[in-house]
Amino acid sequence: MTTTVDRPNRDALNQAIDICRDVMRPFIVRNLGGVRGQRVEDVICHSLNDRQAQQFLHNLAQNPGNIEAAIDVNDFPRLISRNWSDVFNCQFPNGEQVVQDLLLVIREARNKAAHPDTADLDIEFTTARLHDIMDVMSMINALSQRREVENILKCLLPERSQEDEATHFFRKVQRLATNELPEHIRPDRSSRRGGYSNRNPNSRYYELSYSSRLQWGSSRMRYRIELNCRDNATSPWSANVGFRYSKNGLEKLNYSEEDFTILENIVQASGTHSDLGHFTSGRRPKAMIRFDDESPLSDDFARILSRALTMLIQTTTPAIDDV
Repeated sequence: MTTTVDRPNRDALNQAIDICRDVMRPFIVRNLGGVRGQRVEDVICHSLNDRQAQQFLHNLAQNPGNIEAAIDVNDFPRLISRNWSDVFNCQFPNGEQVVQDLLLVIREARNKAAHPDTADLDIEFTTARLHDIMDVMSMINALSQRREVENILKCLLPERSQEDEATHFFRKVQRLATNELPEHIRPDRSSRRGGYSNRNPNSRYYELSYSSRLQWGSSRMRYRIELNCRDNATSPWSANVGFRYSKNGLEKLNYSEEDFTILENIVQASGTHSDLGHFTSGRRPKAMIRFDDESPLSDDFARILSRALTMLIQTTTPAIDDV
């Protein structure tokens, strides 16, 4: 990886975005080629807004016949959303919202990284976007390009591999937990990265949230995954999965004992020892599943946590408008 001395984060992100652009261009054009009765360039023009379409045609005139080079990172979200049902629905089993969220933040990151600014980018912002790009590469099965981006990240943060591993683990749990959820209860926001607890430097957390606009206000359900490392970065991890609910800025909780029993039975059936309880911390009611067994950040551990998170979302989110 080639970087300048004073802007390594900006240079690393620009290189990763170029990799993403170069692999997404043929992926999009190849799939749009399957639209019957239309030329690919016509499908692209009809999908983009007027400004984007004019830029596309200008680029195409500069490089006749090179449709791939004529589309840009800024075009990706709209090209996929406008052709979701007919083309890309089968390509992205994680769902449109997940893909669009990633492409939009990558687009914003590209614009920020390309801005002629002398200052370097924030390291946390950079690492989060590199993980977003790796997620997209995984979704389109561009594994070689994903490894290229992963190597950029390793060169940028050789001493922080465990932090990157934890953030990647959180994202894996999120994808597994939300993959099969219907659109109307799927969380619409998530953390950019796995944050650190102020009270415990060996504790990491990641949040997803669902917001609802009600007739007389608004509500939000926050789902939280917590990982606790025993004493250092190489120790096994224990975990909590839980939620908080607020309505019009006030914290509330409406979760029956029957729901707790159902949830606990599912978690226990996974073979993981856990403790389920609901409690109040200050003015913030919470419900939390405690996983007492320590485990490495493995695929099996991710599946256990994701099942608990899925159950929390399925049983709590549909009821929040009734509280």
